[in-house]
Amino acid sequence: MSLAPSLSTERLQKLLPARRGIVRPALDFEQQRRGSGVAGTVLLLVGLLACGWVMVRFVAVSRELASPPIPAAAVRVAPPQALSKATAQRAEQAAAVVARLAMPWDDWFRQVEGAAKGKVVLTALQPEADGRRVRIAGEARRFEDLVEAMMRLEASPGFANVFLNEHAEAATGGISFVLSADWVGGP
Repeated sequence: MSLAPSLSTERLQKLLPARRGIVRPALDFEQQRRGSGVAGTVLLLVGLLACGWVMVRFVAVSRELASPPIPAAAVRVAPPQALSKATAQRAEQAAAVVARLAMPWDDWFRQVEGAAKGKVVLTALQPEADGRRVRIAGEARRFEDLVEAMMRLEASPGFANVFLNEHAEAATGGISFVLSADWVGGP
């Protein structure tokens, strides 16, 4: 004899809530595989063609970036006699711009900043049109600091003929100055 009360099916149905409106899902784990159809195949081909085109463009751009740049010296201007005076002037101006852009700016700035290290602050750098002369403005705490910076700039391999053009007492208590120097390094 069992101690648990016996539950009849009728009594159990009364205890459980009514199951009206509940639909039993049809679970079929062994469905038949349908074909991908024409649309799926077309989309796959279009995707593969797009990937191929991107790969071709990638290789072309990579080769272009790997090739050495054209030096500014290789750019030639037509002879002046073949051009009008206005066109010749514009061509000369364009050649000057190309020459300025072809300067080794990294070296140039590295040497100027190396000379100014310490107690000298540069406030302006003005390369002239031909790119071979520069005006450097700045401030130094003492005149001796300015002279040391000038000597470092003169001793650098890229600059020569360093001259002090003007100097005055700065509002900050130091010395403001303007130097000029010739750029002898680079192209």
